Amino acid sequence: MDERFHTSSKAVVVRDDHILLIQYRDVPRGEAGHHYNLPGGRVRPNERLTEAVVRKLKEEAGADAVAGPLLCVYEYIGRNHASEAGDKHSISLIFRCELLPGSAEPSMSTCTMPDSIQTGVEWVPLSRLEEILHFPKINRRLLDLLRNPPPAADPYWGDIL
Repeated sequence: MDERFHTSSKAVVVRDDHILLIQYRDVPRGEAGHHYNLPGGRVRPNERLTEAVVRKLKEEAGADAVAGPLLCVYEYIGRNHASEAGDKHSISLIFRCELLPGSAEPSMSTCTMPDSIQTGVEWVPLSRLEEILHFPKINRRLLDLLRNPPPAADPYWGDIL
């Protein structure tokens, strides 16, 4: 498998006008000391996108959730950015997710497999989303998407024969 390319499933979980984000220590640039990203990550071979996002929410936030509709898709092509990523290329699919009733409260203490540079799990007010350092820089677009959601039809059709 080519390590330069991967597909990721990411979660958008909103509760009481707050969005669930994962905080990371900046390495090596250290612009602000830390940055944020949506919970989520690489999809494993033979794993459905929705299974991956639920797994990653458990690993990184310690929460049990159900994957909802696909909200958007974005690419990151490292060579197009001044980045240590070099020629890495990823495609990220962002799903709206809901915590299951009885789920543990998302926190570092409930994570089952936090990322090596992960430093926190935070409910960030939507009103602060444009201010924080988020990699990749999807803050404004994400906020617009949450304010103006797409039509109810889910564009993700799953694994089809």
